[in-house]
Amino acid sequence: VLTAWTNEVAETLMPGERDLFWLLCCLEERDRQPPVVLAIWPYLWSELSGAGPPPEMSRALAVVTARGLAATRKDAAGAVESYAVHPGVATAGRDRASMRFLNTVNTLAAAYWEAAFRYASGAGEDSRVNTGLLVRAGLAAVPYLLRLEDWPQAAAMLEVAFNRDPSRASAAAILPAIQRIVSHVPNAAGLLARVLRVIDPAAAEAQMRAHLDATVARSDFRSASVTAARLIDLYRQVGRLAEAISLADQKISYTGQADLGPWTELSDEVRRLQLLTAMGQAIEVRAEVGRLRERMDSLPVPADRGESATPHN
Repeated sequence: VLTAWTNEVAETLMPGERDLFWLLCCLEERDRQPPVVLAIWPYLWSELSGAGPPPEMSRALAVVTARGLAATRKDAAGAVESYAVHPGVATAGRDRASMRFLNTVNTLAAAYWEAAFRYASGAGEDSRVNTGLLVRAGLAAVPYLLRLEDWPQAAAMLEVAFNRDPSRASAAAILPAIQRIVSHVPNAAGLLARVLRVIDPAAAEAQMRAHLDATVARSDFRSASVTAARLIDLYRQVGRLAEAISLADQKISYTGQADLGPWTELSDEVRRLQLLTAMGQAIEVRAEVGRLRERMDSLPVPADRGESATPHN
């Protein structure tokens, strides 16, 4: 009944009013805000009609809301904060829109949030990083990227967002998307494991172990080295030091087979010494620290070959 009502009322709209209604339906609920809609609307009109300026958004929205297809939410001062569309109405609207319309909205919305992401990453004139906006933009772009099947870009944005905010709330927000992405981008399994580590350490261990075995099987020793480090940290966190030290020795081997640089090799040995310290083997550690400090003095700064570690760290 709701679908039939929505379609009947939408038929009374002019083309510009109908397109604006469909735009609201295609946007994620949290994106139905004036700045987002206002930024996308003229590009959407140009892309689909190619004729003349777009209808005035405020006038078209007034018609859409007057028909009951959407509502406005206002703040205490009376300014519009967002536009509300009933989920059933939004589904009916999306179903009536063409595939070209849907893909265009997804492309424009993803581009909007990618631009915000770049700016928040320090690409603006002041070069300052805005962590809150960066995380918001990274998460906001992903639903549109997934519909466009741009799995690598979605994974990359989620990884940067999680690096900036590795909180439990962020992990919970990222988990559903990264679980979908990992079947298309195998290397995203590392991010999935890190997210699970925050939410469910046992599941994270199983995920990291499976990812480690897979990378070794395909001789991707660079990824194996990175994954082993994360698994070592997990073992250390839960007090499984014997397993951690055994894996630390394996990581040294993976780093060598990946032909990574001397700073990465050095970081592997430091990680092993940290584990020995936790196991109470201070005398052995002290002797090794002296040797490693002498070795550090002979290494180039900055590093002159491929590394997964930095001299500063």
